[in-house]
Amino acid sequence: MAMKHLLRDSLLIAVAVVIFAYATALVLNLLTGATPSDEVPVQLELVVLLVLTVLGLGFVLWRSETSRSSS
Repeated sequence: MAMKHLLRDSLLIAVAVVIFAYATALVLNLLTGATPSDEVPVQLELVVLLVLTVLGLGFVLWRSETSRSSS
């Protein structure tokens, strides 16, 4: 049961991070006057990095939760 909650929370955090990263990139594009096509690779790298970070944190939390429950 705790695994489902942890997975759901990790997915919600990942979605929130992606939305936040995209919104931040759009605001920065508006402030700097760059067109979206100029910044697509940077946005993509940022989103991938943030998603991998959140998934990594979710995995670490899951491992600590399973090791805590088994002992």
